[in-house]
Amino acid sequence: MADYYLYLWRATWFEALGLLCLGVFVVARLIWKAFTIHKQGSGRLGKLIIVLKVVGWFGILSTYLLMLHGVEPDWFAKAQWIQGVVQGKAMTQSSRNPYTIEIQSEIGPKTLVVDGLSYQEFSPGQRVKMSYLPHRLEVVTCEILP
Repeated sequence: MADYYLYLWRATWFEALGLLCLGVFVVARLIWKAFTIHKQGSGRLGKLIIVLKVVGWFGILSTYLLMLHGVEPDWFAKAQWIQGVVQGKAMTQSSRNPYTIEIQSEIGPKTLVVDGLSYQEFSPGQRVKMSYLPHRLEVVTCEILP
């Protein structure tokens, strides 16, 4: 599972780092505000202000989480596993996903995206076991079985 999230971090570090920084900023500001209100002893008005700030920041963070889910839904999904036989491989003109392989498993055929080095290692008829991102269909880990 660590390989899955490490691969996601490498692929989407900018989006994840932005959300992480925003979260740390929000939590730090809320802690500081609660500390100053407690130190000053503002009473009901201070407590109401901190509750309204918590609700407001929760709404902002929720919006950013929904945006991350729309752009990178693999962060909120579990890694998928497939075990089967390589049926074929193809090289396309796509600049984003140039190497694909087709795996025939018990469930049916599945076309997955691999990197160039892995693409060269596969040949039709090989048995493989792979984990992949469920939405991008990119292979995270691969094992060639005997």
